[in-house]
Amino acid sequence: MSISKGKLITFEGIDGSGKSTQAKRLVDYLNKSKETAIFVREPGGTTISEEIRDILLNRHLEDINDRTEALLMTGSRSQLTHEIIIPNLNKGLHVIADRYSDSTLAYQGGGRQIDLDWLIDLNKFATYNLDPNITFFIDVIPEEAFNRKNKEKDRIEMAELNFKIEFAIPI
Repeated sequence: MSISKGKLITFEGIDGSGKSTQAKRLVDYLNKSKETAIFVREPGGTTISEEIRDILLNRHLEDINDRTEALLMTGSRSQLTHEIIIPNLNKGLHVIADRYSDSTLAYQGGGRQIDLDWLIDLNKFATYNLDPNITFFIDVIPEEAFNRKNKEKDRIEMAELNFKIEFAIPI
């Protein structure tokens, strides 16, 4: 999808990498520079997407299968894209996102080892073919990111994901 007014800028990285902090700093900078920007996060960002987030991160729902997880993630993204991202881009606002499609490729593709081509097609459908104008990947060693976090792990963080190198995609 081609939208020419606002820009979609995404931040990716492992939990604790600082992507949320950097995304919010960019929003503040742009808003002070007479550009208008909003912050969104994934999963979440709308009433429906926040409900999906609660399901996805619920520590007591260990039986969610990998495909259901992928569908819920992209369902949340689809609602956010339809309800918040596209309308704001069309108004000329910049949308700064803490996670987007690349997270699904990493976590569900690399971590859960779901077919990457299927995930790419699913993400295209969910996002109305909307790709970010630019993605910033915050690269932090896992130990440093872990030390930054001071909360209980959610359901996805508790999973022992064995990422395969061939799924890694340079951003």
